[in-house]
Amino acid sequence: MSAEGDSSDGISQSEDRPVNRLYEFFEYYRSEFIPAYADVLAFLNKKPDETLYEIEQILSHIDKVFDPTLDEKLRIANVDKAIGHLERAILDCVKIIWIELNNKIGLIYNDTPRRRYCVNMSEREFTKKYLEYNELLSAARRTELESVGISPSKSIPEYKKAILLGKELLESIDSDKLNNFSFFSRILSLKSHAISFALGCAASLFATYLYARF
Repeated sequence: MSAEGDSSDGISQSEDRPVNRLYEFFEYYRSEFIPAYADVLAFLNKKPDETLYEIEQILSHIDKVFDPTLDEKLRIANVDKAIGHLERAILDCVKIIWIELNNKIGLIYNDTPRRRYCVNMSEREFTKKYLEYNELLSAARRTELESVGISPSKSIPEYKKAILLGKELLESIDSDKLNNFSFFSRILSLKSHAISFALGCAASLFATYLYARF
């Protein structure tokens, strides 16, 4: 690919309009997609299928930008389609992140003892932020539904705002306290079952004794 014209930050700017549009695409890719995708990989420890599908579609459209048999209008249209798939990939990523956050935070919020003793903030503050987190997610989902077929990216900033608060809640959960609590809960559960078993045996023996006596 030949590059002509001015240079910005050491990168030659092409006079080819579709290629110039790709500069915008890759700026968006670096600033929005890469951080979101890195978060997803950290949460899942694998690459989500829906995101891989969007990446395949992106590459397919970028390939057409450099197809010499296509006119400029079609090549620009393919850049726009690649941007659309990139927006959907980012949206998929942020939605996967909030689902994972919901699963982890919900286990604590819905368990009163754990919410009370395994979080490094007051139960009142944790509850307040959790409810605020859910309100932000509801607003993001409403925006997403209202934007279907218009702009996949419109709800992304709202999801990111909710995720930021969700991460704060997740980071407040003390893993050491949670592990200790789970350990002692199991001990108490075993003791409770042992006592119930012992009482059951005692009651059975007493009933047998009474039956034999009378």
